Amino acid sequence: MKNVAIPCLSAMALMVSAVCRAQEPSTLPKPGSPGATPGQPQVEEVIVSISGLYGDWKMVLPEWPGLDNPVTGDFCNFKEHGDDVAIVCADDFLQRIPDVTLDGNKLRMRWGGALNHTIYDAVRDENGMFDGEIIQAQMGLVAHRFKANMERVSASAVDAPQDSLTALTNYLSKRGPKARFSAKYFGRILEQKGEVRTFPDVFKVSNGAEQWCLVRGQAPANVRCRDIP
Repeated sequence: MKNVAIPCLSAMALMVSAVCRAQEPSTLPKPGSPGATPGQPQVEEVIVSISGLYGDWKMVLPEWPGLDNPVTGDFCNFKEHGDDVAIVCADDFLQRIPDVTLDGNKLRMRWGGALNHTIYDAVRDENGMFDGEIIQAQMGLVAHRFKANMERVSASAVDAPQDSLTALTNYLSKRGPKARFSAKYFGRILEQKGEVRTFPDVFKVSNGAEQWCLVRGQAPANVRCRDIP
């Protein structure tokens, strides 16, 4: 596979630690209801709500230049924030607030203005996974286009690398000897800055509040945590 220039994206956190707006679609009529047309095949009622996005998700890049296998671009948490959705990712690329629309099984996330923007368009399949692509446009012209799927994080536990867990423990212990916390290991994500690729370990830490923590090495300076409000 030939090399392709990739923008500085700290891999793929195209869902930001920000509050975004979402629209909820209307439901289809129930079979036999006044809205159903006689003589047509009955259609099961489909109820789609933005609350279906609440929880932890991962962005999977099925094809990435120079890599033979799919990689995880980021882990993100969606939660309720009034009538909107708050999105906080372990790593981040864009700091501006995206517009989010969930229309039936179609999801759109959009950052930026008319000339320079990033769009994630995806369709939810029968397994609840969003299959889509990210488009980055500059001056109204498409600069980059690549596939990105969004999958809900499995509840099954994954064994954490011991060196990363030790580094995280040492980092958190500096908050005080009596600090209590629990940490769940999510896996590794791809960070790409120019031609440099790294694969930090991602933990979700709970100590009264929740945080995403990235571990890039054994030294405490290589640990970075981000609050999940």
